Amino acid sequence: MAEKELDCRGLACPNPVIKTKEVIDQGGVEKFTVLVDNLAAKENVSRFLQRSGYEVRVEEQAGTFAVIGRQGELAAPAARVAVKLGYQQVYRDPYGFPEWHKGGLPVTAFED
Repeated sequence: MAEKELDCRGLACPNPVIKTKEVIDQGGVEKFTVLVDNLAAKENVSRFLQRSGYEVRVEEQAGTFAVIGRQGELAAPAARVAVKLGYQQVYRDPYGFPEWHKGGLPVTAFED
């Protein structure tokens, strides 16, 4: 599993999000930790990682937030449920949606 840690302490938004995006755009990162030291960066990086297909949790210690994202944790169980429901063209990319989309694979948007 490819892991990456990015230290963005001392950076004001949107810089932590921009740096996070640069690393994700390189591809292949399944677990990602971003260290930040302010609430705005914690919220913005968390939201960005979630929208990029990562499950996110935040740990706080001594004024530093570790925003930890894991990619694909829900994808395999969701794919199994879809197959049980009778769907035949079910895909799962272990590197998550950004890599899937970059590869030109089928994508469907759903609106609530």
